[in-house]
Amino acid sequence: MKSVVLEFKEVSYREQDEESDLTEVSFSLPRGQRASLECSRPEQSETIWRLLQTNLRPHKGNVDVPVRDQCYSNRLLEAGLDPQKTVLENLASPRFEMRPWVAGKPRTWQQLADMLGVSNSTLRRPLDSVEISGRQRIIWLFLWCLDVELLILESVLEDLDQALKKLVFDWWEDSKGTILYLGKPAEDFSFQYHFAINADGHLIDRNIKHDHFW
Repeated sequence: MKSVVLEFKEVSYREQDEESDLTEVSFSLPRGQRASLECSRPEQSETIWRLLQTNLRPHKGNVDVPVRDQCYSNRLLEAGLDPQKTVLENLASPRFEMRPWVAGKPRTWQQLADMLGVSNSTLRRPLDSVEISGRQRIIWLFLWCLDVELLILESVLEDLDQALKKLVFDWWEDSKGTILYLGKPAEDFSFQYHFAINADGHLIDRNIKHDHFW
């Protein structure tokens, strides 16, 4: 098993007649570590996401990333869910673990739902019938159950109510997974690595430490 899950090696990418999104970007993410990657322009984040989640290839350099079914993002997750199926029917996909490790021990889907405040009736409803207010917790249920080598997250640490934030924070601190967060580092959530990309596409290596208050 490789010790490094994700590696960018002098990666450059530029759309025709546009500014360079990435200019000789190099960084690596070891297994079991968390990193944030903050970009100066939205199109830079989109390029990185596409390099990791689609068939897009860099114009220069190389991206070493797990195979497609072992590298998954919350955006790809949400797009791949069947809105006509229930939460439980969607969880039956092979990409989800039956008993993921959460809060110190393996948990069943029902136990995770109870932790998140998702009712039994909600688990048995089609996704498209679930109220918007309840979908955020359901997405976290799916994220906790994903069985992947690399998890790519965007925006999901924002706008959490206090109770959900505490649950996600506890999972975050206990997680042994490898996580790349695309965006500004969320307050209170720790990262072993922080990288930024400036407007010219060059990588800035930063070391950010967070204090936690709960």
